[in-house]
Amino acid sequence: MMIKEKKAGIEKQVPLVNALSINTKLRTNFTSLCKKLSSSLPNWKVLSTKENAVAMWIESRDLSQNPYKCIIIKLYKDKIDVLYTVPTDEAPTIRRWFVVRTLINVLSIIEEDYVLSPSTAIQLLDGALSEIEALLKKDPGEMYVVLTRLKAEVAELRRRVKYLENEKKRLTQENYALSIKYEKLYRKMKEMTKLEGDALKAKLQEWINAHNGELDIFLFSKTFNVPVFLVEKALDEMVKEGYLEQIG
Repeated sequence: MMIKEKKAGIEKQVPLVNALSINTKLRTNFTSLCKKLSSSLPNWKVLSTKENAVAMWIESRDLSQNPYKCIIIKLYKDKIDVLYTVPTDEAPTIRRWFVVRTLINVLSIIEEDYVLSPSTAIQLLDGALSEIEALLKKDPGEMYVVLTRLKAEVAELRRRVKYLENEKKRLTQENYALSIKYEKLYRKMKEMTKLEGDALKAKLQEWINAHNGELDIFLFSKTFNVPVFLVEKALDEMVKEGYLEQIG
């Protein structure tokens, strides 16, 4: 349905407003979310409140400088709502396809902030493509080129979704491998460091007494398999506690 508004004797067409929604879960917070969107979407206006974050792209304005063609994405803790205008000279199906593509690009930016499954993007694409295919069947000869281009775009977007899914798996595996490596190194250090705390301080005191008040930190470290930084730390604590006196 076309809406017309009369103002000051001038008849102007008002675009339709459509919407779509995604159920999801916020992992981070709206402040960090807005910082990421602002840095990645320079043409968008991004702001946050206690209840949500909003990203708005004004593609064009009317003669009165009011937003005419725009996309508004509202990000909540448990869902993402999208409002968008459909200009009177543009097919709603084609407009929805453009909005879905734009939304998927935004979702790729915030994939770490929300619990988003790759299937979500595929479902959005399939839904929009189904609407376009239904439209094109009315005149397949005339719209064949458009359909071919759209299918190529779908294939490319699916490829990107697959890449992001594989990249996520790779990073998860890499993080797991690093965690195991860290755990092994930590255990190795613990095994090497037989002396710590008061036991290390007592051994340092014995060494100093046995060597006429002198201490070769590196020799002590090598003899007892204690990292140099732990030896230095223990010495600093002994000076502060009054067991040793720092000279020079």
